Amino acid sequence: MPLPQGFIEELKSRCDIVNVISTYVDLKHSGSNLLGLCPFHSEKTGSFSVSPSKQMFYCFGCHAGGDVITFVMKAENLDYMGAIQKLAESCGMTIPDDPHVDTSMIKKRERMYSLNTLAARWFHQQLHSPAGAAGLDYLRKRGLSDKTITKFGLGFAPDSWTAFTDYAISQGFTKPELKEACLAGVSSKTGRYYDFFRNRVIFPVLDVRGRVVAFGGRVLDGSTPKYLNSAETPVYRKKGTLFALNFAKNTADKRLLLCEGYMDAVSIHQAGFIGAVAICGTSFTPEQARLLASCGNSVVIMCDTDTAGKDATMRALGLLDEAGIAAKVLALPVGKDPDEFIRTNGAEAFGALLDGAAGGSDYKLLQITSRYNLEDTQQRIACASEGCKMLAKLRNSVERDVYTTKLAELCHVRAETLRDEISRLMKAEHKAEKARFEREETQKISRVDNRPVPVPELRSARAEGELLGMLLVHPDFVATARCHVTPEQFTQPFYRRLYEILLQIQGQGLSPGLTELGQYFSAEDMGQIVSLQLKREGMTNSPQVLGQVIRAILQDDTKRKQGSTPVETSDNLANYIQNVKKQMTENTKGDHIK
Repeated sequence: MPLPQGFIEELKSRCDIVNVISTYVDLKHSGSNLLGLCPFHSEKTGSFSVSPSKQMFYCFGCHAGGDVITFVMKAENLDYMGAIQKLAESCGMTIPDDPHVDTSMIKKRERMYSLNTLAARWFHQQLHSPAGAAGLDYLRKRGLSDKTITKFGLGFAPDSWTAFTDYAISQGFTKPELKEACLAGVSSKTGRYYDFFRNRVIFPVLDVRGRVVAFGGRVLDGSTPKYLNSAETPVYRKKGTLFALNFAKNTADKRLLLCEGYMDAVSIHQAGFIGAVAICGTSFTPEQARLLASCGNSVVIMCDTDTAGKDATMRALGLLDEAGIAAKVLALPVGKDPDEFIRTNGAEAFGALLDGAAGGSDYKLLQITSRYNLEDTQQRIACASEGCKMLAKLRNSVERDVYTTKLAELCHVRAETLRDEISRLMKAEHKAEKARFEREETQKISRVDNRPVPVPELRSARAEGELLGMLLVHPDFVATARCHVTPEQFTQPFYRRLYEILLQIQGQGLSPGLTELGQYFSAEDMGQIVSLQLKREGMTNSPQVLGQVIRAILQDDTKRKQGSTPVETSDNLANYIQNVKKQMTENTKGDHIK
């Protein structure tokens, strides 16, 4: 059931959308709105717009949109009630105790946070008990001080099958809760529960708000796997979490250091470089790249120097570039990791290495040229071709020109020749992007590849979208529409459902808007709804136009019932796509919400 409207309005008034989004996205003023790089997809030119006056956001690239609640839902991968809880906590509000409001998922996450906190404290206590002597000895041999061990809450899981399970149950938690939190497993043979982490040094994983969400455990006896990591849970998403980011986000110079392991990050922090973070048992993801971009202004990548490490570095460079954050690569001596280098050479030497880290483009170019024998003509040609493909992806024209000259010198080729090839590649990519857009538009309209679409269905879909856009812009029109059009007269399932909800909200005596709709639709659906609203805001939305749109829907409904279903030709469909693109361009000119 929906929350009281008064509570939602008060919540949104305290949680200004610009203030909330600014903690995730670097926004810059553009007229009456603000623009930035979208946090929900990779882009090089900012198409993410925030309107302070309307308290809404919209991305003209990926079409995400909505209000502050929708944004938190997408940014934190939460459901509606989870986003409400997060916003309420941030502004000191309490969710109303209403028996009709489903707060089960909120309560489940709260229980899991409590269970994880209990586990972290228990593991830390075990580290300083006789059972954890081996773990404490291991950490001290790795050069960690007691202060560092306490700061990161490091712990130890005893070599016991049920020690933690028994303790957690004695504290009021259930076996199913332990399993869902990935702190216990269940034997497929006996059905008995057992501790997930056993005889391992424990590294608690915290989210950016400082809440324990997961754990990593390192073995001491040489068994496999070397590291055991929590699976995903209702409070933990691997691809959207980085170890130690809760500390690193506060680094003064905004330089973040990306490591492969927990121990590397901890050692680097101890050496005085608090910008270090580590990947949590998975490959680096676009979500993690955007997370780093929201917390810093540059990243230094520290991966292994073997083939897998080089591949991981190249992937990270690409993702960080797409996220719009500058990246460099730290060149450590072969066979050394950051932890070992610091213990051997000290913090000052490590700092010097950091300051001399190679730029991302330098590293990419080095990796390409190192694979070829540049004394051989054919290999020089192949190297130049691969290098041009890399340079064509650089968005900074000055940087592209500098490295084009460098590649030309290495391959003994005229720089102008390479510039021509890079220009050709960039034009081809632009053409491919345009073709992809047109394919997506065709599929969006026809919904099934190569299926002819009835003319009335396309015409009705346009009229239905126009009507809904008008109702979103002028909620007072809903009462008029209710008197003439029924949901059953809509041809598009999504439009029909949206119309039904608008009627339902209006029937409750409320004014339908993004806030009210957010309780019924997913974050993805809200993007479509905002798009409908924006398309109508730049047009005439008078009662006369409303009547024309309603008549169009009623006429098409009558024709469908009479069995008149001529099909749209491919030429007409292509023309319609062009009209859609033209309308989108006119309504989104300047890439901001009007």
